[in-house]
Amino acid sequence: MENYWLKTINILLLKLKITGLFLSPVVLFFVPLGFFKKQASICIFKNLTGLSCYGCGMTRAVFYALHLRFQEAWHFNPLFVVVLLLIILLWAHTLQKLFASAIFLNKN
Repeated sequence: MENYWLKTINILLLKLKITGLFLSPVVLFFVPLGFFKKQASICIFKNLTGLSCYGCGMTRAVFYALHLRFQEAWHFNPLFVVVLLLIILLWAHTLQKLFASAIFLNKN
């Protein structure tokens, strides 16, 4: 009986994780872009030297790319392409692992 409840809780948590992972890009899409445009830089290198580092503007660039505004994203940081691809690959890999464990839990 205890094993049944443990399996039920694990399946419920797995479903919540999958739902959250599917909804995260949707939630990020609805974050207003103006919020990121007005923020001051928190880059220590830029604040100390006044020069931009390779990561400066990356958060804004990724958010603009998530809103399908690639020209503005390129303006903030051209390296967003690499980071966005890595984020998408990590997202897909995590989804694949969650689905694989869901299939495993349903078989047992």
